[in-house]
Amino acid sequence: MSLGERLESLRGNRSLGDFAKLFGIHKNTYANYIKQKSVPDSGFILAVCQKFDLSANWLLMGIGPKFLDQRIHQEMPQTSRGGKGQVLVPLIETFVIDREGDIIHDGIIDHLPLPWDWIDGGDGEGEEDLTKSFLFLRVRGDSMSPTVHRGDIVLVDTRREKRTFVQTGSIFYVRLPDGERAFKRVAVFQKEGEHKVLFYSDNVTAYPPVEFTVQAMDHLHCHLLGLVRWSYRRF
Repeated sequence: MSLGERLESLRGNRSLGDFAKLFGIHKNTYANYIKQKSVPDSGFILAVCQKFDLSANWLLMGIGPKFLDQRIHQEMPQTSRGGKGQVLVPLIETFVIDREGDIIHDGIIDHLPLPWDWIDGGDGEGEEDLTKSFLFLRVRGDSMSPTVHRGDIVLVDTRREKRTFVQTGSIFYVRLPDGERAFKRVAVFQKEGEHKVLFYSDNVTAYPPVEFTVQAMDHLHCHLLGLVRWSYRRF
């Protein structure tokens, strides 16, 4: 994988222009980087590494781990399951999903205990695989009030299958079409032969619904970052 391909793996669902703006450069400059027509300067490399918590060795040369923390759950204490059937799940500030489906995050704040049977789906998945798919997030907005309040801590399930097959009305941590992230209820339906996605809030007076089109259902996971499973009570 080339430097340009590694950069592109970070861009996710953003346009070339929007991704370039994150680092204060023109989209044509970024396009030249990924086409290897010019070499990024040190300021750009530093900004990308700081933004995504990346290893410069990985970004520049493809050597070593991608993330400074070697993936989010490798910061978890060695004993991930307590003696009373509990697991320690990381609480993070925010995260996005890149094109490869990997979690890119802004740092782990803490690890919080959770009863194992709250996340055990009974579907034969191993404990390690399951715990790597769950995260705690703190709610920053009020779009889901009064169901979920600002400041609440919620448990989200980031498994790919949970971000592809939607039960209407389920609450997800989503990426809106403008790139912003929020907690929303989700509905997916066919309309005039197109795949339509509807994001709507419980705080309906302050947040109107958002409807948009996805090219295929396989693209849905780019907008649904995690299914909310719990917030002081199960969903």
